[in-house]
Amino acid sequence: MNWDFYTDDKRLKCIVDDLNKVNVIFQNTFLVSNIEQDKQILDNCFSTFDNNDYPIIVIESKNAGGYVGLADYFISYINLYKTSSIYSSLRYNENIKSISSNFEGIDVETCQIKKATKFFNLESIEDDYGIDQNGAKIKHKRTQIFDMSSNDKRKFFDFRENAKNIRKPNEIIIFTDGFSYSATSIFIKETQIMGGAIIVGYSGNPKLASFDSSQSPSPVFSTDNLKGKDALSDEIIRLGFSLNYPFMETFNKLDNENEKKIPLEYQINEIDERVYLLNEYVDSLYQDYIDNALLIIEKYKTKCNPKNKNLLLLSDECTFSESYVHGGYECNDDGTWSKKCVPSYCDIGYTFDYKKKECVKDVCLARIKALKTYLILILVFSISFGLLFIVYIICAIIGGFDRKNYLLLPIFILLILFIVFLVLYLVKK
Repeated sequence: MNWDFYTDDKRLKCIVDDLNKVNVIFQNTFLVSNIEQDKQILDNCFSTFDNNDYPIIVIESKNAGGYVGLADYFISYINLYKTSSIYSSLRYNENIKSISSNFEGIDVETCQIKKATKFFNLESIEDDYGIDQNGAKIKHKRTQIFDMSSNDKRKFFDFRENAKNIRKPNEIIIFTDGFSYSATSIFIKETQIMGGAIIVGYSGNPKLASFDSSQSPSPVFSTDNLKGKDALSDEIIRLGFSLNYPFMETFNKLDNENEKKIPLEYQINEIDERVYLLNEYVDSLYQDYIDNALLIIEKYKTKCNPKNKNLLLLSDECTFSESYVHGGYECNDDGTWSKKCVPSYCDIGYTFDYKKKECVKDVCLARIKALKTYLILILVFSISFGLLFIVYIICAIIGGFDRKNYLLLPIFILLILFIVFLVLYLVKK
């Protein structure tokens, strides 16, 4: 096959298939040596896809994960109608504190980027996770929840504003074999929770009519990260083994605030559809995957998965009292699209509250706009006072450098510095 864009090792590749009238992306890892190369491939793919209105088909094949930042980048392209946010927390123990000092997260309330140590300094949350075999309560400690998404959303806002053909969720398919882990699981489950695509399971046990869409959506560190810090890790290394520990948890943003937060790795998110393509993807099987995908795309024009109320049939006919709110039709219990309009996404400048099903002001975007305003102010003040300083020098030269002029010089400098530091303080605050 002649793929349109691809990495050197073909771990990520895409094609516009005019014969079948589909756009296809294949991927088998987020663990890459050059993240920017994969981001560029995704940029090229989605820019090219925007020139047609074909459905988008993503094939994930035994993708064991990798960099969450790259997964978040992919999430943002697949879910252009939504603003992605990966709700997370750090497991609270000394080992994790020692290796996460350079990690950063976004405060979900203020949108400020904070070092992980700031989240540890806040009061930790302790949950009861049942009773162990000795009758003792199982305790679990974690930090406050923060947003792990790491990409500049302005890029995707700009893409969305200028896009000609944004696909609706029922026009996007993600094939998963259930053996996708870590960052790939975050990509699949976040998209699934946001109702961003039809999740189709393949391969695996042919006797299973359904299965979890992916496994362990949790970033990990290895025993090597704890070398010399933890006796158990040192012993594992001495024996010639390596073990990965999940150190961060991700959460379903739809969970009720009053319920206990159960990490996604302990929740089952069933696939929407099951196809019996039992062999892992290779190019010689391409047409089999496409044929199955096209049948499902056609099905979801009129039918749906009654167990998945997050996936909507988006429609401009669904109107709400606020003009910046948009949505679509929910799936009936009989597996057909209803005429019940449900909010689903917002205009740029707002973000969708998945619990309350409403649009609220986007704190992060407001902060970005404020930052741009402050930077413009700095530039304006710097230029203005720079010009005044030049005028002062000229006047001083013409009038002579007397004692009075010498005193004015440090006043000008101090005034400029005061304005700059004041603006910088406001930006930081």
